[in-house]
Amino acid sequence: MKMQATVMLLVLAAAADVQTAQVYKSVDKEGNVTYSEEPPPGVEAQPVAIETHPTQERRQEAEDVRLRMLQEGQEVDRQLAQQRQRREALHIELERAEQALVEARRRLDDGMEPLPGERVGTVSGKSRLREEYFARVERLKDAVKAAERQVQEAQDALAKSY
Repeated sequence: MKMQATVMLLVLAAAADVQTAQVYKSVDKEGNVTYSEEPPPGVEAQPVAIETHPTQERRQEAEDVRLRMLQEGQEVDRQLAQQRQRREALHIELERAEQALVEARRRLDDGMEPLPGERVGTVSGKSRLREEYFARVERLKDAVKAAERQVQEAQDALAKSY
């Protein structure tokens, strides 16, 4: 943004109607070239033609550059806003996935206790867990694994967005 403002100032300065002083070019006995606003005494100096007023074509070129830079700056701003929105959405998605994982783990912990009907008595007077218990616990473990995958995918997507 700072560079864009600097370039725009340079373009505007180039387009401005600025008068400049007459410049003279002189060469001394050693061959050194000097440019100055006044001819040096005792040395032959040539006036140098300098365009003091930009032509209409140059003004139009400067205006075209200014407009192009403005459009490019607006496009960059739009892209940055889209990136911010995408990252915000990814952060929300990650938070939801993490909450779902916490809930899945809580359900698994709570689900380790057999429910009524998941125990069956044995001949020896003891009890054993029925197949329904193991199937239910396996579903709860699968739900935790799925939630962990969702968190990992959300983290990966967020990392790629930077």
